[in-house]
Amino acid sequence: MSIILVAKDVNVTTFQPSDQPFVTIHTLGREVTYPNLKVRLQFSTDNSSFEHLFTVVPDSAVLIIGYDFIRTHSSILPLNNITTTTSSPPPNYDHMIEEALTTYHDAPLELPPRRPSDYIFQLTDPLSSLTPRPPIKSDLKSQEFLQAEVNRLLSLGFIRRTNPVSHYAVPFVTWAGKKPRMVIDFRPLNSITVPLPSSLTPFNHLVTSLHGTIMSTLDLSQAYHHLRLHPATEHYATFRVGHDFYCWRVLPFGAKNSGEAFCEFVSSVFADLQFVKFFLDDAIIVSNTPEEHLEHLKIVLTRLTENKLHLNVEKSHFFQTTVDWVGHSVSASPDGIISISPLDSTIETIKNFPRPTCKKDIQTFLGHLAYISEFIPHYADLTAPLSSLLGKDVRFSWTDECQSAFTNLIALEAKQMSLHPFSPSLPIKLTTDASKVAVGAVLWQLHNTTWLPVEYRSMKLKKAQLNWSTLEKELYAIKFAVERFKYFVANRSKILVHTDHKPIVSLFTSNDLSAKLQRWLAELVPYNLEIHHIAGITNGPADHLSRLPIYNFHITTSPAGPWLSSLVKNYASDPVLASIYDDPSSCSGFSIDPESQLLYKDATRLCIPHDNLQELLDAIHASPTGGHMGVTRTIAYLTKSFYFPRLRAIVEKYVGSCDVCQRVKSKTHTPGHMQAIPTPAGRWTEISVDVVSGFSSVPFLGSTIDSVLVVVDLFSSHVHFHPINKSFSHKDFANILLMRHFPLHGIPSIIHSDQGSQFTHHAMQALLLTLLHPRK
Repeated sequence: MSIILVAKDVNVTTFQPSDQPFVTIHTLGREVTYPNLKVRLQFSTDNSSFEHLFTVVPDSAVLIIGYDFIRTHSSILPLNNITTTTSSPPPNYDHMIEEALTTYHDAPLELPPRRPSDYIFQLTDPLSSLTPRPPIKSDLKSQEFLQAEVNRLLSLGFIRRTNPVSHYAVPFVTWAGKKPRMVIDFRPLNSITVPLPSSLTPFNHLVTSLHGTIMSTLDLSQAYHHLRLHPATEHYATFRVGHDFYCWRVLPFGAKNSGEAFCEFVSSVFADLQFVKFFLDDAIIVSNTPEEHLEHLKIVLTRLTENKLHLNVEKSHFFQTTVDWVGHSVSASPDGIISISPLDSTIETIKNFPRPTCKKDIQTFLGHLAYISEFIPHYADLTAPLSSLLGKDVRFSWTDECQSAFTNLIALEAKQMSLHPFSPSLPIKLTTDASKVAVGAVLWQLHNTTWLPVEYRSMKLKKAQLNWSTLEKELYAIKFAVERFKYFVANRSKILVHTDHKPIVSLFTSNDLSAKLQRWLAELVPYNLEIHHIAGITNGPADHLSRLPIYNFHITTSPAGPWLSSLVKNYASDPVLASIYDDPSSCSGFSIDPESQLLYKDATRLCIPHDNLQELLDAIHASPTGGHMGVTRTIAYLTKSFYFPRLRAIVEKYVGSCDVCQRVKSKTHTPGHMQAIPTPAGRWTEISVDVVSGFSSVPFLGSTIDSVLVVVDLFSSHVHFHPINKSFSHKDFANILLMRHFPLHGIPSIIHSDQGSQFTHHAMQALLLTLLHPRK
């Protein structure tokens, strides 16, 4: 026989064979009897790996390798590489359990008493609006069970016979294994029931402040049936079996608001007890010592008796260090730290799930994962390749990306990660990080000298957010963390925030920020954040949350070194940026990067000197990847990452003079149809002017005349002819209007022309500003 306690860094779980509960060991003339505790260990040395069944002996100071081990492995472990510890069999709390149960009196199940909390149905529509539903056909065995169940409920007083009504519900039988159960379809009644505010506390908030070394879980029997229905609305919950009608006198299962009403009732009973938490009919009690736990159990069991709440002792577990509660495994360590992890059965189901072959398989697989998504750091991102196949018009196609996501999710679940309940009295810390495609955050709490994770969250960035600068993404990661953990970080005296992006530290004291960054910082001001920079290699959890290998497919381009160097050189010759580069603090929003010596505006926009504009615009607009964007899109693209004076005017001129755009691009709008000029309101209110040339030159009043200015009244067709020279200019036109036309006919409302230079000169525009017509 081989005897061992525990090898170094190995967690040991012992078991005791039922056929041989004790073992006798003979050593040095002594005969000692121990509990026959066994453990199967897997361990390795530098050159060998072993798996063997050992007998655990308490209070042993040496390691004994028996002949069974030598015969099996033909080797002996090097003793100098093994450490030994002592272990004791688990304590026996049977006497404490018996003492606690003496305070609970299991009264017969009966109709509960009237209470102020009796539930009242409130409806949005009258019961008469419900359509009668035919009974569900069932086999003979199910019919017999339904009748037997109705008789049992009648004997307990939970239901009573009632007159036939048209709004009855329909019961049917479900089989959970070999055990049948009556289920009533209350969907029609639920559709017109006013919902109560949700009083069901989320699990992660429910376990807040749990701290202790020993636990018990309680299960209430017939939970909802402990609450009465108000007599005025009992007939609302009517159901039909065969030709008979029955209505509930207690709160039924399946009715809307049943869970909320029961939660409010239980909360009122145990509101002053901080050591017990209820989730519907499941309770957990956590204490620091066995003696304290005994007193806590007595208090809870006494209240159950006083309020006529029935305990299912068979499904309850007492004085445990690890319990299964509300679909989670809750463990207590000797130092009082609680850890929460998924159930082994849930992990095993996911690990053994076959590769999906259709959309329904994906839905089933994601359904298993969704229940424990809080334990998967980057759940939304890892499952995205699978969930994308569930689109309405998406054809099922299992790609390498899907297989990688499926494999990674199963491998991640095999690690059985654990979280720890939040404690308001312990210090907290946030670690944040941002990658090119996501942001991640982890909430930690300091237990003794160790930071343990409470929650972790990640979010894939949207399309627009992917264009943000690194600084914006890193600050958004902090904003994201505070928003997600607001329930925990609100009203804290100090919140440590660790980030691996050093500029974030000085950002909180900077005055030269963009409007977006200022708005985000304003949202963070109410929280007492203390920002610290840490090396990226030490920011593992948050960094891992934000860096998603499935989506890290990027093509990035970096400007050549000489081009960046030319920017620094050309700053001195730029008429605007030269003075700013010499003293960035003189202008708001400008700063110089200490490493590259490049000038930035608002910390994210690279300043471009005039001598480099042509090269930049060619790359942005006219390169093969530029696509010859229009003015608006080119400006939008440049504004995100670059800055230079008169940006809009320069871009408009550059795009407007682009030869390719002028020759190839079509008009963005179709030309309008020809329209007749509306009839003027009166004589000389609307005139038309034009120049007729090509005549022979003749002398006239000391000048040479070879053209005629024609002015036509569009109302009466009255025409004036003014002799002019072919060198006719805007000054001559203004002189004719002011000296000859306006004195005779007044100022017209509209003047039509062919847009000749003498008619459209800026001086004429100023003169005729109030006379312009929108169609001119």
